[in-house]
Amino acid sequence: MRSFLKKQKASVSGGVLEYVCSCQGSPTIILLNGAGAPIEGWFRINGDLERLGAVFAYNRFGIGSGAKALGPRSGTVNVAALRELMAIAGVNPPFILVGHLLSGLYANLLPAFIQTWWREAKRRRPG
Repeated sequence: MRSFLKKQKASVSGGVLEYVCSCQGSPTIILLNGAGAPIEGWFRINGDLERLGAVFAYNRFGIGSGAKALGPRSGTVNVAALRELMAIAGVNPPFILVGHLLSGLYANLLPAFIQTWWREAKRRRPG
């Protein structure tokens, strides 16, 4: 079994989040863990997924060694933090969303945030 990517940290609104990203290839497979499980839960399938495209996974607030939640985290708050983290990590569309348990609900919220992000990115491009 191939070892998983090295964890990185980035500051987003609300604190610091841990993530891993191969960020090479297309599409980008975004792994959204649930049930309080950390990104290490994806180790068993990471190598197989990297043959299909880039792989990005992260720990939500309060999971792993990232920042603890500073109060209730709604789906909108979690997805906004994820979108911000994806921008910092250089994660680009097209995306395949893989959500486990509660994160399956977040996967349903993410496309609206991504569409807004994509429109903003297009407006910022010169010419």
